Amino acid sequence: MRKSLHELSNTCALSLCFVLLAGTPLLGQRASAQKETVSFKTLPTKFDKDYGAAIARIGVGNYGEGRLYQMEATIVEIPAGGKLAPRKLLAEEIVYIISGKGYTTMWLAGATSKKERYDWATGDVLSPSLNVWREHVNASSTEPARFLSMTSAPLTKNLFGAVPSSDDDFEDRWKQGVMQKPANVPDGKWSTGQGDIRLHDNIDRGMMTVGHHFPDMINGEMGALAPGRRGFNIRPTGDTNPGGASMAGNRLFEWQNREEVVPRTFGSMHDHRHPWEVVYLCIKGEMQLKLKRVADFETEKLEPERLVTWKDGDLMIVEANEYHTHASKVPGSRFLQFKLSGYFYRVGSAIPQTRGFEEAP
Repeated sequence: MRKSLHELSNTCALSLCFVLLAGTPLLGQRASAQKETVSFKTLPTKFDKDYGAAIARIGVGNYGEGRLYQMEATIVEIPAGGKLAPRKLLAEEIVYIISGKGYTTMWLAGATSKKERYDWATGDVLSPSLNVWREHVNASSTEPARFLSMTSAPLTKNLFGAVPSSDDDFEDRWKQGVMQKPANVPDGKWSTGQGDIRLHDNIDRGMMTVGHHFPDMINGEMGALAPGRRGFNIRPTGDTNPGGASMAGNRLFEWQNREEVVPRTFGSMHDHRHPWEVVYLCIKGEMQLKLKRVADFETEKLEPERLVTWKDGDLMIVEANEYHTHASKVPGSRFLQFKLSGYFYRVGSAIPQTRGFEEAP
């Protein structure tokens, strides 16, 4: 069983390419007129018996309808003193802690390994390894805890029609998630003392490898990426990034944290698009985005430009193949971005495409 699943993991990316590219949503979604931002801190949740918790799904209904096809994004709330039932998922998952304090226990599907406990608080990021058990616990007896879960489940659903279960423990990914801090970490180089972060060799590009847990996206120190910008990249491992920066051995998920040290104008950034969707979170300050959907791919005629201002606590979705560029109005603004770029790089669909606004048709 394990051998066949590993063989499947090496070939399913190409199969997924044909399945997904057969549908128009991947090439450029069309969303009805609706609010561009969602408040991930205050969005109402409703109990869902299948999930076993109060949730709000992003990308459906009034919360981004028609904008998410590649990834699944769900806001989950754990009541005071509560915990979620253990679950595992044959998909990659990234979790951002919106509010509260608690801990998550993870263990291999075979249930023979040592359980790993990760204490978390507002601003932390977690990523359980593929198909491991995970149990989330709210450590507060008086306040609820809230997190945003993003998964690659739609890719699996498009291939199989559902997210199948598996007894494979994907031990290689698990080992990449359970990491030890190196003995000699240079000062100021993303050392947090949490025991699960290490440096990537190419530190000048701000890339690094982490385990299952990465603390304090809101206030944690970050290295310089460019003049006036700090941050880091957590890229997926795999053929396009062998042994490189990743989190929990993920081969699909890429994410970044960016801080605009000084205000950044649109003229200093390039207009660009890519085949993957992006979920953005503003976690500090105030940002702006200019966006243009492609109305006709043969002529590359664009729809009218939209200017969106998003502030601390706002979530935004940039659709696949939607032109966009960033600006910041408040010094020290920070934003996170999450995407499944690893899938597209692995199937050879990630062709860089940029265009300046003044040149856009």
